[in-house]
Amino acid sequence: MSHPLCPQDILDLSADSFVFYNVLPGDVQDLSADWPSVDLVRVGDLALKQQPDEATLDKLALGLMALRGEPLPESVDWAALAETCARLYARQLQPDGQRPLRMRLARATFMLHDVLDRNRPDDTEILAQQTFPQGFVWDWLPLEHGTLIADSRQENIHHDVGGIVRSSQRLGLPTQIDALPDGCAGIGSCYSGGWYSWKPGEEGRHHPRETSVVMVFPHDGQLAELSSDGTVRSETGTVLTRLPIRKVWCARHIDGRVFASDWSEPGVLCVLDLGNMLCERISCAPVIQVNDICRLGESYYLVDKMHGRIFAFDSGFRFREARMKFGKGFGRLYDPIAIRAHQGLLHVLSWVTGSLVTIRPF
Repeated sequence: MSHPLCPQDILDLSADSFVFYNVLPGDVQDLSADWPSVDLVRVGDLALKQQPDEATLDKLALGLMALRGEPLPESVDWAALAETCARLYARQLQPDGQRPLRMRLARATFMLHDVLDRNRPDDTEILAQQTFPQGFVWDWLPLEHGTLIADSRQENIHHDVGGIVRSSQRLGLPTQIDALPDGCAGIGSCYSGGWYSWKPGEEGRHHPRETSVVMVFPHDGQLAELSSDGTVRSETGTVLTRLPIRKVWCARHIDGRVFASDWSEPGVLCVLDLGNMLCERISCAPVIQVNDICRLGESYYLVDKMHGRIFAFDSGFRFREARMKFGKGFGRLYDPIAIRAHQGLLHVLSWVTGSLVTIRPF
């Protein structure tokens, strides 16, 4: 940072997701003279023993920032506290949740992982990393010619060919992109109504619906839509089934199955078999909040909003191992939002930093 960090930089942040998570303990080089002294052990113990309120979480943030290069005190189970904060964050996504508390719980989780992963050995070779300079990128889709990118700018869908943006347009509030037949793409959202279809060289077409459509996918020779309320419909509007889920935040269509995640239900995925339209709820522990899933070979790979890690599961969805580290530095993941298998490699996109990391499958 260019100036000493002041308490107000942490305490007076707006409730804007584009600002609130910008500063991590690893960013701190100097603190202002009025930085408060925080008994980090006492605050950590308190947060573990009872649900932390906003004031406790602010104290925790101030104490973690003051560590700078120092390790966490060993007398508190900080990994358990990070897990607790992540699960409480999920609870605050339910209808009666409170946004200020939710954002502080997310920030506490991010800060704890930033410190916990600081000196953890690297476990993955980073083959490549590129950074989208605008940051806050939701998804990217490799095409036959170029790449389709969804981000948070005014114009939020971009067709990039060889580093040259061929077209940019605003298509709702996109949160994911899915490939459709004939080189087209479906632009889904868990926020804005309906969905958009995209074709190279054309303006996106809006398909208005009463609810937001998170994902569109091919099924039985036509398109099917998954709404944020868990309803699966044909493109003509026929209800095919309803998932046992309160709200779909993200979903993917993989090998004849739909995987859907409700961030307010930690450690759970809804999986719909499109062959028989049967749905089951499966455990995806130790993943807490599934931001995305892909398959490569005989393994499924998941990214968790709260962990800067990739989690590998076998074909029977049994957890195998996790790799990567949290943070802003080279090869690190900060709120990984999307993971794709492309040309035999794994590509992971982080929402906050806009970094796209490429690794081998494991």
